[in-house]
Amino acid sequence: MIKEHDFESILQCVKDLSPRQKERLSLKLSALMADTTSHHAYQLITQEELDLLAKSELAEEERS
Repeated sequence: MIKEHDFESILQCVKDLSPRQKERLSLKLSALMADTTSHHAYQLITQEELDLLAKSELAEEERS
């Protein structure tokens, strides 16, 4: 979590950027968010697959 003082410092730094630098920062942040979102989605899918596998194995054990 970012402390309020640190957040204000970051905002001031962003305000001091040129329009081109702001655009580059925006693109980098967008790419980072996309990477984070896809990684989270992969983790959710992987967990769902593990849950299905566990249920399948449990059902197989119950049939035995």
